[in-house]
Amino acid sequence: MKFLAYSMIATVALFSSCSELSKDEVISAGTKSELISDIDGNTYKTVIIGEQTWFAENLRVTHFRNGDPILHITGNYEWFEAGRDGIPAWRYYNDDPSTAEKYGKLYNGFAVSDPRGLAPEGWRVAGDDDWEKFFIAIGGKMLEPSPVQVNGDGEFARNFNNLIIRYGWTFDWKDFNVKFNSENDDILSVIEASGFNPVAAGQIDKYGNFYDLGRLTKYWSYPTEKLSFSFPDGSGSEHASITMRSNPRTASHTIGSAPSGKSVRLVKE
Repeated sequence: MKFLAYSMIATVALFSSCSELSKDEVISAGTKSELISDIDGNTYKTVIIGEQTWFAENLRVTHFRNGDPILHITGNYEWFEAGRDGIPAWRYYNDDPSTAEKYGKLYNGFAVSDPRGLAPEGWRVAGDDDWEKFFIAIGGKMLEPSPVQVNGDGEFARNFNNLIIRYGWTFDWKDFNVKFNSENDDILSVIEASGFNPVAAGQIDKYGNFYDLGRLTKYWSYPTEKLSFSFPDGSGSEHASITMRSNPRTASHTIGSAPSGKSVRLVKE
C-alpha cells in the first residue's frame, strides 16, 4: 500500500499539556490541515475530508486527558479480566512495541467511553455521525441496514439469536479513480487516497487473541445511536465498530463488543 507524502513548511513545537495543541501547516492531497500533539507528546498528521478534520494516523496515547494512565496489558488473561471488570486498557498488537509507529495501539471499549477522555482538547473519538459524514464525503453510498450472522462472540450470538444489524457504505470505483486517482480498487487503498491513511491494524477479541493484522482494520465508533442496545440483564452498550477491508468492497458498521480491542481515530470538534 502506498502512503501519501506530507509536506511540512514549518518547525513543530511539542507541548506536554493536552490543552495546548501543537499546530503546523501541512499539505495533504491538496488540503490544508494541522499537526496535533497528544498528552504523551506523540504527534499526528491530520487531513481535511469534506467538512471535517480527521487524524490521519491511529491513536497511540497511553494517558487520559487529565494525565491518568491507561492500563497497559501484556497478557491474554489480563486482557480478559479487564474486559470482564470494565477496566479501560490498551495493548500493542502481538505485544510488540515496534508495531505502534505504523499501526497505533489497540484500545478496549471501556477506554474509549471513559469520561476522562482519550482525545486532546478540541477533539473526540469518531462516532456514528462522523463516520457517516466521512464515507459520504469520499463518495460512499449508504446501504440499507441488514441482519448478518454472528460468528465468534458467544454473548452476542445468544443475545441476538445469532444475528446483528449491519449498516454499510458502498462505492463506485470509477468515481473514486476520477476523484482521487486511486490505482487500486480495494477499499483500503481507495480510502488511503482520500488522505485518511488507513492501516490494517488488526484487532483483539475479548479473550486477548490477535487477528487480522495486514488484512483489515476495525475502528471504534463511539457513541453509537444506530446500534445501541440493551442486554437481558439490563446493561447496555454504546459501542459500535467500523470495519474496512479489501474484500468485500464495502465498509461495514456493526455492534462493537466493549471487551475487544480496536483502533481509534479522532475527529475535530
